[in-house]
Amino acid sequence: MDKQNNGDGVENEEHIGDVLEKCEMLFSNIEDNAILSLQMYAHLQEKLKDEDILDALRLQCESIVSIEEQASELNQKTEEYKAKIIDSSEFNDIFKLYDELKKLENSSTKIANSILKIKE
Repeated sequence: MDKQNNGDGVENEEHIGDVLEKCEMLFSNIEDNAILSLQMYAHLQEKLKDEDILDALRLQCESIVSIEEQASELNQKTEEYKAKIIDSSEFNDIFKLYDELKKLENSSTKIANSILKIKE
């Protein structure tokens, strides 16, 4: 995210509202990745006989659940910001919140994609 205020209203209240909406979208994506991964694991658990692959999948699912838990804590902050009048001194904190959620979303997407590549 562009954290600089270049005089054209980049860090105004409307823009911050957009960033908070993007934060919510990122959290939703993380939740979707976790649900998809857990469903795929349950499906593959019934089909695969290779315990090593199942163990690896289980560890990936544990990782994605951990990511979702971290994102949930950040999402609570997002909700707190949305429920109040935001002071301009908090803009950088909101951008950091977005950056953290984006990193978590990227990690959860990588894990979900790797689980989806497993063949029965």
